[in-house]
Amino acid sequence: MQFLYPRGISHLSDFLHPRDRLRSISFLKAHLSSADSSDRKAFLRPDRSIDMQSVYLYTPRLHPPQWLLLATILCGIAGLVALLLYSYLHLRPSRELSRLRQLADGAFEGIVLCHDDQILDVNLAFCVLLGLSAHALHECTLTQLVVPACRKALESALRAATFTPIEIEFRTGAGTVCPVEIRSQPIKYVGKPAMFLAVRDISERKRSQHRIDHLIHHDALTNLANRVLFQDRLQHAMAEADRTGQPMALLYLDLNRFKSVNDLLGHAGGDDVLVQTAARMQEATRRVDTVARLGGDEFAVVQPRCLTPQGASTLATRLTHLIQQPILIGPRSVSVGASIGIALYPQDGASAEALLQNADLALYRAKQVRGSSFCFFEPNMDHRLQERRALEIELQAALQNNQLHLHYQPLFTAGTLHLAGFEALLRWEHPQRGSIPPMEFIPLAEETGLILPIGRWVLLTACREAARWPRPYRIAVNVSAAQVQHGDLVATVAEALSTTGLSPDRLDLEVTESLFLGDLDAVSTTLHDLKHLGVHIALDDFGTGYSSLSYLRRFPFDHLKIDRSFIRALGQGAQADAIVHAIVALSHSLNLGVTAEGVETKAQLSTLQLSGCDQIQGFLLGRPSSPDALVSLCESGRFDPALPCASAFVPIDLHIAAIGAD
Repeated sequence: MQFLYPRGISHLSDFLHPRDRLRSISFLKAHLSSADSSDRKAFLRPDRSIDMQSVYLYTPRLHPPQWLLLATILCGIAGLVALLLYSYLHLRPSRELSRLRQLADGAFEGIVLCHDDQILDVNLAFCVLLGLSAHALHECTLTQLVVPACRKALESALRAATFTPIEIEFRTGAGTVCPVEIRSQPIKYVGKPAMFLAVRDISERKRSQHRIDHLIHHDALTNLANRVLFQDRLQHAMAEADRTGQPMALLYLDLNRFKSVNDLLGHAGGDDVLVQTAARMQEATRRVDTVARLGGDEFAVVQPRCLTPQGASTLATRLTHLIQQPILIGPRSVSVGASIGIALYPQDGASAEALLQNADLALYRAKQVRGSSFCFFEPNMDHRLQERRALEIELQAALQNNQLHLHYQPLFTAGTLHLAGFEALLRWEHPQRGSIPPMEFIPLAEETGLILPIGRWVLLTACREAARWPRPYRIAVNVSAAQVQHGDLVATVAEALSTTGLSPDRLDLEVTESLFLGDLDAVSTTLHDLKHLGVHIALDDFGTGYSSLSYLRRFPFDHLKIDRSFIRALGQGAQADAIVHAIVALSHSLNLGVTAEGVETKAQLSTLQLSGCDQIQGFLLGRPSSPDALVSLCESGRFDPALPCASAFVPIDLHIAAIGAD
């Protein structure tokens, strides 16, 4: 039976009834060394009630051999306990080291324990990082693992704790370089001082930084140097020239006809042209040269160690030759040229800004030459540039201040010399400079975009003047390619006809072959919309630009105007005469009218009459004149040498010969 006793009961006598305590103690003392015995005793329950129980006292009796056996067993047990205790205390550090190694091998960063330069231990991540086994690493020193340039940084990390990461580079087992950052902390390792190194792989971060730096300093499309890197390389090349005494050259390059090609192929096609052009430029240059894209279709080449101007001209020639080669964009083959301005250091500029500005001036001069070309900077170019900029500002004011006006040159039928109409020609009468030739300000207007408002003004003014003539003569107006491609030409023509009341069939719109460098589909749509208005369309300067015979069938032309260069050659050889005859015959076979411009001699007129040319225009028959000088001609309707618009050198018998030829 089990009882629960209160606290405080700790001796056997505490369980006995008071009346049996003395007798029980005497019983125990008397029988400890005697044989087994028994007795009944009164025990106290927890509730203090009496419970009578029998007590047996057993005293073991052992003989001497049995005592020896027991002692042996007890000694063995004690030795085993001592051995187990010793093993536990001895193997405890090894178990802790094993547990710590498991923790270290589970870390993502490399861990190195070292004493001075000697490696004591490494974790798995460090082995993987360097591609070496732990055994191989234990045979190396840290100094042997890092690249020579990083040894001083490593030594500083091994001398003291570094809480700020230090970047160094390790040499891997494969021979490659692995950039890392390390932190160090002194610790106790197996009771001895050591240095704990945490090693983090920063290869991906370095690659990201390299990509970012590359994007900062390179053009995203062509992968050439951008303006930032270009300025740095230019400054470096100038400093090298100052140090070595070897001159350098700066080539400033601009693509010809790129805008038209971009309109034709779209932005994706234009980008492809830029990429292929950039590759060709790199092919033409040396490794020490820097090819940069400054924006749009503008490029630059820094050419250090250019000992003579001949070296720069040789490079420019090589560049223009490669760039003007046909470029295949999908099924199309396009060709762009390049104009290059060259400035030499130090004679053409003492600073990078001045050198670039002077190369730009030379480029502007080169662009005035038709086709691909290059030009060296000359000191007087700065003066011409200032004049050009002043002219641009004055041209803007000329349109607002009514300084622009129109002259009209008559067109006659070739056979009868009857007046067929007039061509409106733009003139600029500058208040200080006087009359400025159209060849000076028309290209400037096209470059700056002023051609759009100027072209609209010309169209409205010419239609208004033609509507006042006493007879329904035709009026021809030149239209720029920019007006067709970028302006709302159809709406402008409709507005002019509606405002002035001019009949559409009296208006001829003359376009040049440069129009074909643009988006042909858009050009075709615009020209057909103009035809729907009822106007006539003429192709000016035929035979000198980019036209193809297929364009005569694709676009709704009504007339061809033979370029004056062919007319000027008439009578000077059978080849020129044959070309003019062929153009006239081709035009008539396509139901197109033919106008010859630039007729200045009787021989030219006679040849054109014999070839069957439809209309004649030139100084031989009439110069461009103001509207007031055309009154008599409009009333008579025939050529008359005595009229103010007629050329002063026209012989009086020309009219008689022409009448006889009717």
